[in-house]
Amino acid sequence: MKRDPHVRELRFQSIHDSFLKGIIANLAAVVLTGILFSEYIFAEGISLVLGLLLLINIIRLPYVFMIRKSLLDRNSTLALFWGFGSLHFSTLCWAAVILILYPHIETSQYLIFLVIIQALATGGMINLSVSLPLSLIHVNILMLPMIYISSVDTAASNNMHQPLVLFLYYIFLVFWSFTLNRHINNTFHLKLKHISSLEKNVLNERRYETIFEEAPAGIFYYDLGLIIQNSNSSFTQILQVESGSMNGFDMHNLPDKRVFSTLNSVTGNEKGFYEGPYHTAHSKNDIWISLRTSPILGNSGELMGGVGIVEDLTERIRIQNRIEYQAYHDTLTDLPNRQLLKDRLEQALKSVQRHGHLGGLLFLDLDKFKLINDTMGHRMGDLLLIEVARRLKLLLREEDTVARLGGDEFIVLLPNLDISAEKAVQYTDLVCGKIHDALSNPISLDKQNIQTSTSIGVYVFTSDDDSAEHILKSADTAMYDAKDMGRNRSSYYHSGMEENLKKRMVLEVELKEALKNNELSIYYQPIVETDNEKIVAAESLLRWNHSTKGFISPEDIINAAESSNQILILGDWIVGQVLSQFREWLDRGITELEYLSINISMKQILQPGFAEGMISKIRESGVPPHMIVLEITESVLISDFDMTVSKIRTLRKEGVQFALDDFGTGYSSLSYLKRLPVDKLKIDRYFTQTLLTNHDDYVLIKTILSIAEYFNLSVITEGVEEQAQVEKLKEMGCPLYQGYFCSKPVPPQDFIKLLS
Repeated sequence: MKRDPHVRELRFQSIHDSFLKGIIANLAAVVLTGILFSEYIFAEGISLVLGLLLLINIIRLPYVFMIRKSLLDRNSTLALFWGFGSLHFSTLCWAAVILILYPHIETSQYLIFLVIIQALATGGMINLSVSLPLSLIHVNILMLPMIYISSVDTAASNNMHQPLVLFLYYIFLVFWSFTLNRHINNTFHLKLKHISSLEKNVLNERRYETIFEEAPAGIFYYDLGLIIQNSNSSFTQILQVESGSMNGFDMHNLPDKRVFSTLNSVTGNEKGFYEGPYHTAHSKNDIWISLRTSPILGNSGELMGGVGIVEDLTERIRIQNRIEYQAYHDTLTDLPNRQLLKDRLEQALKSVQRHGHLGGLLFLDLDKFKLINDTMGHRMGDLLLIEVARRLKLLLREEDTVARLGGDEFIVLLPNLDISAEKAVQYTDLVCGKIHDALSNPISLDKQNIQTSTSIGVYVFTSDDDSAEHILKSADTAMYDAKDMGRNRSSYYHSGMEENLKKRMVLEVELKEALKNNELSIYYQPIVETDNEKIVAAESLLRWNHSTKGFISPEDIINAAESSNQILILGDWIVGQVLSQFREWLDRGITELEYLSINISMKQILQPGFAEGMISKIRESGVPPHMIVLEITESVLISDFDMTVSKIRTLRKEGVQFALDDFGTGYSSLSYLKRLPVDKLKIDRYFTQTLLTNHDDYVLIKTILSIAEYFNLSVITEGVEEQAQVEKLKEMGCPLYQGYFCSKPVPPQDFIKLLS
């Protein structure tokens, strides 16, 4: 068994504590022996031995003094030799006294001498019993000579039973050496256990005090009379009062009674919980708290009081409400987004079907917005959208809704029009006229006057309409008719517009020809490290340089491709072009890029065999799979989440990475993120544009960065156009950005120049 060093230390201490008593006993025995047996003191060297005993024990006195004053390390070689060497030498000297003096003493003196020796043996055994070897050595050295002489010189002892008596006493001393040693060691172990328990109790108390004081949550104890007995600093900080000022406070006097039942629950030996608003008594502030209470029981199980733990959720609730609000509102204009519009439109349709009145939906698309965006930059385009939203809100009734679908598309919902179609149309015309007038006035942005207008598609819905999607689609069709008629006008939907839809189909046909005639191309926009402005990746973007119409907007290309079911063919073409281009760059020794990203549509990822087909293409290209990132949006997730996740996991096993694009603008990204196996998040540019001016967007980006760090995701912030935005992102710890500040999307040859 491994020896406990603490027990060894206690033994040492006990032995050293008994040294002084042993020295005094030895000196007394020497003096007594010298007096009682003075006539034999000069016989055969007895005086020499007694003199040595006297000298040795006198020398031991300084040792005891130095040990007690900590002037000598008792574990040192000198201390061990001085202390225990002198102890054993003193015992041996007494053995010599026995052997020399015993044969000379008279029978009448024998009993006195025997008492002296047995007293030394017994006392030494008791003092040294903490160490069994020392105790046995001492007993053996003193008792065995006595037993031996008495057994061989029975005449001197004049007692035939003396050897037996001495031997039995010797056995007694040995037995008690073992017994006392075991008892003392048990005592030492119990003492150490007690000390350890006390130390643990002290440590636990310190830990408790540290946790109590340093806990981020407020903690307070109170008795059954709801009087606060103790509270930590976090509790007083939450209530915005001085530290310790709440101790002794009667919580019956709280002005906000919403928490009273939770506090009082402990009097019935029950736990309590409250989460909600709370009005502080002292600072008069409204905060949002979480309060949990639990009863405290005494040692006998009696109810003593309660403990309360309170958290200030004000900031968290504010951010949560902001995120929830953001899920149903456009981040740029603060208008309702598509999801909220759809909900309100469905409610309006139910009201029309129930009450028989009419409703109206206006589909607005700003004219030549793309031109403004391309020539003046996205920042000016966003400012224009914000101003348009502001003007639209000023025109409408409280019951009406103006929403932004995305891009430059706005919706105006008029849920309560007259039951008369004529009056309904008259009011709708009035609203359309106000909108045209409001938006035709010049808009001053950054000391520049911008002239804009809007094309409006109008659909008046009745109880015969059965879906919000049909209403939106019809108004959308009417809006394209307004554009076809020259823009800056309104157009009501009617069945004759089917002819106009054919014009839209022309683009779909031309798209097929464009694929054959190589009119499509892939441009690349750099993805840059925030810290050192180094280009480390790029996003591939589709461009169409039409032979007669010039560059077609990417949105029009994708819409035409999806409506004509060409999106799969187009998607395969884009993947093939990007992989081929990347392979060419790698063969030329261009290895600066960590990856290229490719946008994947909902129809692509949901098609059967998508994952296997993508893996096959990547393998054939020879591009390492980990250097390909597929970008998806939340629309892919909403369609069929489980199937999407399954295909993503299949591709990720191969090494392909995934990025969630436009993160933060949708209503489902946060709820799906914890289950979605993606590698990167791309923060939508609408957050970036107001990063420097809107604290809420700063907090949201910071929150997204924290979420990404928790899920071990890389983050790319889109739409960066200014140096100040880069510096702010660097300060916030965002590793990557993408935007016009570095470069707009460029052809492959221009992108290579950017790298070099």
